[in-house]
Amino acid sequence: MSDLHYNHENILWINKKTRGHFNGVGEMNQYILKELKEKVNKEVDILFDLGDLIWKEGPAEVELFSKFLPVRSYRVLGNHDGKNLGAWGKTWKGVYDLLDLIIKKDGEDIRLTLSHYPILDWNHRYRGAWNLHGHCHGGIDSLNEESAELRMDIGFDSEEAQRVGSFLIPFEDVLAEMKKKVGGMGFREWAKEKFN
Repeated sequence: MSDLHYNHENILWINKKTRGHFNGVGEMNQYILKELKEKVNKEVDILFDLGDLIWKEGPAEVELFSKFLPVRSYRVLGNHDGKNLGAWGKTWKGVYDLLDLIIKKDGEDIRLTLSHYPILDWNHRYRGAWNLHGHCHGGIDSLNEESAELRMDIGFDSEEAQRVGSFLIPFEDVLAEMKKKVGGMGFREWAKEKFN
């Protein structure tokens, strides 16, 4: 998930297309908490937040969100984050500016670079690595779709979140979209053909 902007009243008119149906910031906040409560299994899920979680986060918001986040939660800082990290205590397993990781799925090592901002060139890009990001609020979805890169905005206002019907985007949904982009090939094999 990315760009929840909890408590951010201006986001309602900045992103009218995706948030204009909320009757005020309180209703948006309730929706965010309801999604987290109903769709996240705190014991088994792994959650990656790619930034801009709470607008001007204070101790009350930190305490509230800590109740809903899974045991294994990782945070990549956005441009509105980082001012109150100490208040989170042990909520986050890790806090990063940029996070590279490998997910093993169906015998394939899927390399990811998780960032708040979209990146033009990232670690192992030419070997089929993905860049999952937020920040753009769906503003570069068509650019991501048309480019050869395996880059996707997974923020609250992105086309992917709208397609899934939630700001909580399961890895399997992102995997399915990326598989479409590479025509069902393995990502490393696709990259060899595409970039060599």
